[in-house]
Amino acid sequence: MVVSRWLWSGQARLVGAGLVVTWTLVPLLTVLWFAPGSRDLATAAAVTDLITYPALLMGALLLYVHTRVAPGVVSPGLATAVVFGTSQGVAYAVLRLTLPDSIQGRPGWLMLLELVVAVVLVVLLVSGDRLRPLGDPLIVGLGLGAAVSAARLLIVTWAAPLPGALQDQAAMLGVLVFLVHLAAAGLVIRRGLAPRSAAVPLGATWALLGLSHLLTYPTPPLDARSLVAVVADLVGAVLFCTTTWRLLQGALAGATRLEVLQELLEVAEAEVRQDRTVLHEVASAAAGITSVSQLLASGQLGDAAARDRMMQLLAAESARLQRLSAARADEPAGPACEVDLDEALAPLIVAHAVRGRTIVWEPSGLHALGSSDQVAEIVGILLDNCALHSGTTTARVELSETRDGVTVTVSDEGRGIEDDVVARSFSWGSRGTASSGQGIGLHHAHRLASGLNGTLTVTGAPGRGTSVALTLPAVRARASLRGESRGA
Repeated sequence: MVVSRWLWSGQARLVGAGLVVTWTLVPLLTVLWFAPGSRDLATAAAVTDLITYPALLMGALLLYVHTRVAPGVVSPGLATAVVFGTSQGVAYAVLRLTLPDSIQGRPGWLMLLELVVAVVLVVLLVSGDRLRPLGDPLIVGLGLGAAVSAARLLIVTWAAPLPGALQDQAAMLGVLVFLVHLAAAGLVIRRGLAPRSAAVPLGATWALLGLSHLLTYPTPPLDARSLVAVVADLVGAVLFCTTTWRLLQGALAGATRLEVLQELLEVAEAEVRQDRTVLHEVASAAAGITSVSQLLASGQLGDAAARDRMMQLLAAESARLQRLSAARADEPAGPACEVDLDEALAPLIVAHAVRGRTIVWEPSGLHALGSSDQVAEIVGILLDNCALHSGTTTARVELSETRDGVTVTVSDEGRGIEDDVVARSFSWGSRGTASSGQGIGLHHAHRLASGLNGTLTVTGAPGRGTSVALTLPAVRARASLRGESRGA
């Protein structure tokens, strides 16, 4: 798996480099072949700028996308700087070909503006993460690039040439601009603005572009310096675009791995929740079995009929414990069947009474659709909550028929429940400030009720007790469905 990923990564890099070379060399050779007038070194240098800077801008966009896919890996200052530098470079390349005479007459002004551009690039790189409040790196970079391009257009169309003495300093300004570009390259490499494997080629690109500016800005000479500038532009474009392509490729692969890990973590968390839920209910059933066993062993039950009832209760609770241990917490309830609620709840009421709790309950003779085990499990959870969280050992269980079905209401007159807890009472881990529970019971009870096509509602207020109502479909609902299917 690792080997195949490495091979795919190498192939992707090769494809990226091939695309960049094709994007730069093929158009350049095509122009030189079909436009013989562009074959002199000065024009070839200008054409190279026009071809390479769009490629550089595309590489800058890849770097920007990387900042969105993997925030924090590449500095926003670096992303802003490369978008700014390449976008204004595209505009300048267009000016060099469309207004060559105007550019040649104003080298001083243009070198001053280029110095401003280089200084702004350094400021952006130094600012780093502090640029986040300014806005999106793409918008800020393009905005700065547009502002510089507009200023350059005004210079070449409206500004008068500088006086001769200042005009003669254009070459010195070019050297100063190159030195500032070298400083920018050093910042990229030394300040950790990008991963180390990418910082060196990105810094080298900056140095190559600075060298190209030094050799040809603003008027390309008619000698070998233009050839060096052409080579520097092409090498810089290929190096920059392949580096940003590799960075983005790594970020996308990392995002994919992170997504897989998150999915595995969610599965593991769900399994842990299931296990904790089962253990929660097993502990409750085991507590009832322990209480019954201790009562039988104490010899306090002198009545043989009472002992028989306790033995039946012990057998029933042991069987329920075995089913709980074997079942999954999210196991579906299965087909709904008619449940005698008195038979389902009587052993549970006795088990809780044996544990020293006072349960007020009277048989009702009501039946509902559901699962006997799961109805008992839900009501057991509600009774445990009354005993553990209400501050009282007395609970009331009432059964009634309603328009929606049959309702089992478990209530107490304890400390009550806060309004914000009512709103999130069925969320995993949710519990009141005074509760020592785990926030598992009601969450599980709600899931069980939903699986039985029933509902669970919580009402209460601080100091006025808590009431939880389990509503199940009535038996007549199944009879009605059967009648409709016969009619059909």
